[in-house]
Amino acid sequence: MTATFRQIKDKRQLLLIPMSLNIGVMQGFVMGDFTKDYVACAWGVHHVGIVTACLGVTLSLAASISGCLVKYLGRRTVFLAAKVLNLAAVVVMYLWEPTSSETYMFFIISGMLGAVLATFWSQLREN
Repeated sequence: MTATFRQIKDKRQLLLIPMSLNIGVMQGFVMGDFTKDYVACAWGVHHVGIVTACLGVTLSLAASISGCLVKYLGRRTVFLAAKVLNLAAVVVMYLWEPTSSETYMFFIISGMLGAVLATFWSQLREN
């Protein structure tokens, strides 16, 4: 119990709370709103699985790649690149009007969001 309170006093631990909440909200958006409001609405419910599979493949690849990049670029640079990619994905989703004729965009956005989630997950859980 004392170790828990010691961690709460540590400023570095407190700075991780907003980032962890951001990742949780983003994961909820990707698995809930993106699949329902973008993929299912514009392209059809029967395509949600393939777009989610693309997300999973991207998560796996990006987690491995971000681990290697941290050795050469540092954790801050990798986090910054992931946040820039996150903002780019949000801007694309804001400006893009989903249609069933632009199926490649579902995979691109899914890949972008997967890379961001994987980078944050893998780097926050490293020692």
